[in-house]
Order: sequence, then C-alpha cells, then structure tokens
Amino acid sequence: MKKIITVLIILVIVSAVGYFTATSKIAAFVNWRPIWKSDWEENVRASEQYFQAQSVTSESSKIDFSSPEGEKKQAEIKKGILESMIEDEVVKNLAKDLGVGNFNGKVEERISRAIANSGADSGSKDNFYKGIKLLYGWEFEEFKDRVLNPQARREILEEEFLKDGKNLEDMIKEKKKSARIYVFLDSYEWDKEELRIVSGL
Repeated sequence: MKKIITVLIILVIVSAVGYFTATSKIAAFVNWRPIWKSDWEENVRASEQYFQAQSVTSESSKIDFSSPEGEKKQAEIKKGILESMIEDEVVKNLAKDLGVGNFNGKVEERISRAIANSGADSGSKDNFYKGIKLLYGWEFEEFKDRVLNPQARREILEEEFLKDGKNLEDMIKEKKKSARIYVFLDSYEWDKEELRIVSGL
C-alpha cells in the first residue's frame, strides 16, 4: 500500500513539474492551442524596433523605453500584442466553425494580390524586403507569418460574415465568450467578463 502511495505522489510531482515547465514557455492558451511566450516576445521586440525606426525620421515620435512614459508605452505594446495574438486564434476558430473552403489558399492569394498591387513584386521588391528588415528585423517570410497572415485571415473572414449580414467584431466577441482562454504571464490575466487582458497582481 505504501509503495502505491509513494508511486502516486511521485506521479503527481512529475506531472506538476511538467505542467509548470510547459506553462513557463507559454504566454496563453486559446482552446488549448498555445501561444508561445517566445513568439510573443519576438513580436514585442519587433514592435519596439518599429517604433525606434520611425523615430529616426521623426524626432517627435522618438520613444525612450527606459523613461516612465516609455515604460508605459512598452506595457501597452506588450498587452496589445498578446490581445492581437489571442484574437488571431479566435479568428482561426471562427473560420473553422464557418467552414470557409480553402481558407489557407485564400489567405495566400490575398497576400500575393496585395503585394502585386503595391508594386513590390517588380523592381521595388528588394527595397520592400529591405524596408521590412529595417522596420522589424525580419525576413519577408517571417513578416508574412506574423503580420500579413493574421491581417489577411481577418479580412477574409470579415467578408464571409458580411455575406450573411453579420459583423466580424460581434462574432469575435461571441466566440471569446465560449472560448477557453488562459493567460500564463505574471503581469496579465484574462478577464472573462470584459473579454480582454487586464493587469495581474
């Protein structure tokens, strides 16, 4: 009997260690799909680089992230990015629920068309890629994955809902109510009533 109890205690300890090890690498869960802390941190870093790059051409937009005002702006960036990443997962769930045919293919087509219309696939393509590198520190594929794909998913889904006279923002709000959303960052927690991230303890 003592051996059984000992084994059970060990299993509980191992499970607990595994849980805390896993969640230390996760920023949030949306219906059990993880948003990795490393991805969130990289998006935050790129956003800060974007603001710093903007300040090179405009002194008025210069941000010192070590100042009180800069720290406040940094906190807004971190919170806003996590909310956007959570919302992108909600959008993916909505697309699945709606049964949008060839959704990923439509996303690719939307991005390719937008780039073609911008002229970035002609002689200015190199400058387009250099601009992304300068502003975000990313190669094009990473920029596409982190910025263009979420934007395209949202636009396509908005059009699909409009066909039925529905508003995307309303549908996202309803989906958030039923979604299992958990935030694991010490600074934030998910408010199930307000359906948004709030500052934690």
